[in-house]
Amino acid sequence: MKSMPERPYFNLIIQNQKLAVFFASDKLFIKKGFNKDYITYSMDNTLYEGAIKGSISKDRKLKQLAKFIRYGDVCFETMDVKRVMQPFIKKV
Repeated sequence: MKSMPERPYFNLIIQNQKLAVFFASDKLFIKKGFNKDYITYSMDNTLYEGAIKGSISKDRKLKQLAKFIRYGDVCFETMDVKRVMQPFIKKV
């Protein structure tokens, strides 16, 4: 994915953990944190199942998240963050 999203930052809640997600240099970065000014998404089992089919949502940001994870362009702040994301990563 070469183009930068128009709003490259959002919050993600997964397994009751709050994470900040941002795109930079054709990579996806995921770190602990939460910004009240960014849109927030919550992952659940329904979303995981949709990710398996390649269409997790009609929302462009979540599609970009799935694409970055599928192609391995993901940088995790810590191993804890990676562990939180593991259930989603295994499904996509």
